[in-house]
Amino acid sequence: MQIGSKEWSDLIIDGARSFDIELNDDQTAKFAAHARELILWNKTFNLTAITDPVEVALKHFLDSLAAARFIPVFPNLFSG
Repeated sequence: MQIGSKEWSDLIIDGARSFDIELNDDQTAKFAAHARELILWNKTFNLTAITDPVEVALKHFLDSLAAARFIPVFPNLFSG
């Protein structure tokens, strides 16, 4: 599976949905861009041992989304 492919994006979307989080195509594209950069920079700086696209989706992104519903959102915090 390739990062950013429909299959990879569907993995992210379905995983997020299991946490009651809905993601759109733009958001999954941003996850894919982040994942590509992570893999690219990992070659220089050894950022992570997890480089398989499926494992990146599961262990880097979906694991972090699991806690999202427990983090309060303050929509006016950064508005002028």
